[in-house]
Amino acid sequence: MILVIPLPHKLFPDLVCWGLSGNGNFSTKTVTWAAHGLDLVHKPVWEYNWLQKLDIMPKLKIFLWQLCHSSLPTRGTLSDRGLRVDPACPFCHSEVEDMDHLFLHCTIAQGCWNLAISHNWINANLVFSPQLTVLQMLSTTCNARPNVHMDRIISLLWSIWKIRNGAVFRNTSPNPGLTLIRAKQANVERRIRHKFTHQFQPTHQKLSASTRQMKTTHWVAWRKPQGGFIKINFDGSKSLQGAAGGFIIRT
Repeated sequence: MILVIPLPHKLFPDLVCWGLSGNGNFSTKTVTWAAHGLDLVHKPVWEYNWLQKLDIMPKLKIFLWQLCHSSLPTRGTLSDRGLRVDPACPFCHSEVEDMDHLFLHCTIAQGCWNLAISHNWINANLVFSPQLTVLQMLSTTCNARPNVHMDRIISLLWSIWKIRNGAVFRNTSPNPGLTLIRAKQANVERRIRHKFTHQFQPTHQKLSASTRQMKTTHWVAWRKPQGGFIKINFDGSKSLQGAAGGFIIRT
């Protein structure tokens, strides 16, 4: 075997290669897999791979990715990781706040789901079972019912998380009606962005030689207004603590 290895015609310096990756480059991912004794050749398929196929906004994808990795900082999770926090649910104060309680079993969460179902916004046949976790519910619903509005379900989960953060950090009272409205707004925002992205996306057409010759570059810059006119650029922001604004007047 050694004798049949072809020798290079030119001398190349020796290189340090990482044997656990296909390209020879070191990566913390392969180290983690090796440290846990995982098979680097026959990698298991991630059970939540359906996440990649969802047509949802990036912020909802990040939220769902955290949810699928059990990395949302609920009080129960923080307590399990050694932080000295009260693990009780900020809504009902009667159970430990883990992901399943927060998104499925808490009375506030159940009120949000029931309201969404009564508005016919999500499917009434959504898989709810005391034996299922929130991740199992999502996987079962996605696999068993391909026509279900997964984007709406995820928007409602994200909205529940937002009101939870409002109760924890701003001491706001949870409201299932406002929670559903926030979820609907997020879903409409996704559809509007999707529509405008496709509507204004430039079409790639082949240009003729004459058209390419006629094409010129137009530089865009600020121009001084005509006599008798002024230009005003303004911006502003608003929060619970107050509002602020600013403007520039140029002649």
